[in-house]
Amino acid sequence: MSNRPTFEKSGPTERWVAAVAALRDEGPEGLRLVEHLRAEHSAEDARALAGLVERARRARAKLDPEHVWMLSSKALEQSSHRDVARARARWIAARAAGATVLDLTCGGGGDAFELARAGLRVVAAERDREAAGHARRNLASVGAPVLRADALRPPIATLADKYLIADPDRRSSGRRELDPARWSPPARPLLELCASAAGACIKLGPALDPATLSLPAGLDHAWQWVARGSARGELGELALWTGALARGLGAGTAPGRRSLIRVDGDREERLEGPPADAAERGLPPLEPEAAREAPWIAEGHPALLRSGLLPLVAGEAWRPLGPRLGFLGPTAGGSPAEPRSHPWLTLYRIRASAPLDRKAVRAMLREHDVGPLDVRRRGHPDPPEALGAKYGGSGRNRGLLLVARLAKGPGASKGHHAYLVDEA
Repeated sequence: MSNRPTFEKSGPTERWVAAVAALRDEGPEGLRLVEHLRAEHSAEDARALAGLVERARRARAKLDPEHVWMLSSKALEQSSHRDVARARARWIAARAAGATVLDLTCGGGGDAFELARAGLRVVAAERDREAAGHARRNLASVGAPVLRADALRPPIATLADKYLIADPDRRSSGRRELDPARWSPPARPLLELCASAAGACIKLGPALDPATLSLPAGLDHAWQWVARGSARGELGELALWTGALARGLGAGTAPGRRSLIRVDGDREERLEGPPADAAERGLPPLEPEAAREAPWIAEGHPALLRSGLLPLVAGEAWRPLGPRLGFLGPTAGGSPAEPRSHPWLTLYRIRASAPLDRKAVRAMLREHDVGPLDVRRRGHPDPPEALGAKYGGSGRNRGLLLVARLAKGPGASKGHHAYLVDEA
């Protein structure tokens, strides 16, 4: 294919689109769906069409449920949840009204769809032929054109007054790639391209350490950790905002500002912070004795921990139970008897606690008539299910056990402590 972008004309036929639309909401599933489709299609086409139908069904939980989505498995997996995409579109629309937004790596078109619905002029680009064909069908109803083009060779000559959005593929080799130079497109040329635009948003994996990316000198930028759902909800992605789109994110105006956003439908909860500072990365933990006797535990949202903004929320009232833990205990005199709820913390009232020793934990559970356990842990290598099976008791009631590493130490517990709690 030449470097010249082209409008993508290929993709599922109208007959296939109609079949997916008819079967998405009702009809057989699994092998019965394939058998049903073989009445009018070849075996190969029946399997392919059945896959499109199943993915369209799954897409209802993630993308606009009223739209019939044509997607590959990869495009569905990599799509942002509609709540996240809509919040991002609202932010861009408020700062780029009347401008053109170019989605450099549109995939199945989920982001471009929400950008167009927010009233923006959108041009979508995709290098992969199958994804471009699907995106063309998905974006037809919102009038966003799809061009087949490489992300680093955008189909618009001048970017100085345009806005960009990109989602580099971090699994182009089939497994998660940690080296930004091996992403598709590679991080460095993508960042340089974004620096030439009026503003950009680059979607990244939530576990990425921003320090691993080398940004062009002088680029105004802000990091935003994006979560969805409750105070203990999932951490979906890390977004790097640049140029005009970074303004208003984070505290102050210095490059590298940090912020959090949690979305639930159209509701948003934000927390703004300054650029990263090594001194802010850790809070001194409570002394082990104070941690063992804590009356409350506060659990920081994963976004709060990843961003390094935990000190903003902890203030003088809370400190980690152990070094670099997301479980917090009240400081002496710092937290009231009934701590107030916080949008980035989940509060637990402690009923009892014991060293993480099977005999001690089961004695504690017997006293409270607790048998099966749900477990949340910080600083322990075993999965929660394994800990629940190992330490569960024989009582009638189900309990919630928090396991925390207070300090490195000898013995079977290796410094771990168990707390039987009720969520406040």
